[in-house]
Amino acid sequence: MISWSLLTTLVLAGFTTANPMRRAECSALHLVFAAGTGEVGLGLAGTPFSDALATAIPGTTTYAISYDTSVEYNATLVTASESIQKYFVEQVAACPDQKFVFGGYSKGAMVLHRTSLPSAIKSKQIALVVFGDPYLKYQTTEHENAWPIDNPIVNLSPVNKTVSGANIASFCNVGDVICDLTGGEVGPHLAYGTDGSASKAAQYLVGPDFNPIKHHGSSQFSISSRSWAHVLQPNRTATHGAPQNHDNEPRKVTTGINRGTYQALHVLLYRSINLRSVQSVTSLYGIITSLQPEHSVYITSLQIGPEWCVNNEHFRLNRSLAPQLHRVLQNLGNLKSLSLAITPNALNVLLNNLVAPFHLDTFAHSGKLSTALLRFLEQQSSITKLGWQGAMSQREVDSLYFSVEGNPGLLPELEVLEGPLNLLKALIQIRRISRVTIFQWLGYYSYIEEFLASIKLAMVPITQLGFVDDVPIGTGWIGIGWIGIAKRLQSTPAFSTLKELRVVKLFRKSVDDYGPKIGDVFPSNPPFDFLHFEALEKFEFTHSTGVRHAPPPVGVDEWLIFHQMHQLTAWRELSPSLHTVLLWGSVVS
Repeated sequence: MISWSLLTTLVLAGFTTANPMRRAECSALHLVFAAGTGEVGLGLAGTPFSDALATAIPGTTTYAISYDTSVEYNATLVTASESIQKYFVEQVAACPDQKFVFGGYSKGAMVLHRTSLPSAIKSKQIALVVFGDPYLKYQTTEHENAWPIDNPIVNLSPVNKTVSGANIASFCNVGDVICDLTGGEVGPHLAYGTDGSASKAAQYLVGPDFNPIKHHGSSQFSISSRSWAHVLQPNRTATHGAPQNHDNEPRKVTTGINRGTYQALHVLLYRSINLRSVQSVTSLYGIITSLQPEHSVYITSLQIGPEWCVNNEHFRLNRSLAPQLHRVLQNLGNLKSLSLAITPNALNVLLNNLVAPFHLDTFAHSGKLSTALLRFLEQQSSITKLGWQGAMSQREVDSLYFSVEGNPGLLPELEVLEGPLNLLKALIQIRRISRVTIFQWLGYYSYIEEFLASIKLAMVPITQLGFVDDVPIGTGWIGIGWIGIAKRLQSTPAFSTLKELRVVKLFRKSVDDYGPKIGDVFPSNPPFDFLHFEALEKFEFTHSTGVRHAPPPVGVDEWLIFHQMHQLTAWRELSPSLHTVLLWGSVVS
């Protein structure tokens, strides 16, 4: 099954429409909910959740956030969050004793994450509820752990798991293409309104394991006005056993799918594709070569296999499938980004005699240097970012070095390089590479000295440095490698040129399921002395699997307070230019 990108799949959030909810009176409990992409009003998840919550806690009122739910996930989120903040300020002024449940579905969950509330209003949030949260899968770490509530504790499996003291319920169906890390199905993302998740959310809020509601007690919430969302979809009509209106007549709700809207979105559906199974490769081959070949012009990004290919743990693409992918690539004239985490043999078969109709900006692979690969790179003179996830012998590095040095048309535009240290130290001297990422599992210890020396010979200053770390946690020395390099960089020109430092921790779930210990990440004493850089503006530490393997925000805060690093001013004593510090998604401010 094709795994669609965040931008394209969020458009499948339902495209239902609903009458906007009117502003609530001063009820004791008030639900504020943001619908998903293309929805108006409460949407497919917010509507049944509002109904269920009002049944569980009589008198609960609801407000459907009115914001731009179009297919855009930057400016519209900022505008929406500012609008919501204003709404809360006005609502609290009008109803100072009111408490809130804040929720969102799909894009609405992103809006919730982006909303920054004053402490006085955060304290009035007794619960947050999200359905199909994109930040669980698409790890935008600046936002995935940002929750507008005091002392956030998240239950990531509220359907079948209890978390003591949790005040956040995050519902993510298995297989959901938007929030499930391995999900590739649209159906589970559209099911929250009909699969019982909404009712479960309401039950969860009044259950014995949810401390805030239990503390307030549902008996304290008096009956007041109640608003109902009417889902308006044009294709079919049905009468549901919905709550009664004031005339004691069943409410008629029209439901359906706006097929015209879906048909208009096929451009977005094919923009970015990730294939991680034999079936998905075969499916794409059938679509591009026979079923819907006209859709090939919409594909601009194609990823085969995982984002990070650790220790040559490639996606095992059958040799027989390589010719199918070969044909697919020959039809992708608008492709700009290509990632091939496949075996070296499969890579050679795939690239051999490939006449590529595209001009790439980004190319990543996990293969070996070969004639077929060199010829492909020569064809793709437009590449600005290269990821080399396979280990390289010194002989391979030397061969590539002399090929690049002697051929001005080979990787002439290269600016970003990811790979083993011996590759990095070779190419930064002959290409204008300012951003590098070190893959630490590729035997990097042997080349640290040479890499540090090469920085002095780099064609342009190094401004961004990243580490992708696969050292198992619990060993007591996680991070020593990258911390050691960062410290020693302070004696190189990078001391005055480095602007961004980022560390990505990879997890092998069978080994590391119990989660990290914060002290294992920063084992030196004092723990932050590796950040002495004159121009450093941003430092980030994150996990490739996002919030599921991150320490709870409360734990991060407590650890920062213990080390007196919980305020940005403390970090600026190390690097005066720092303006962004992110630890597992927690923003230090």
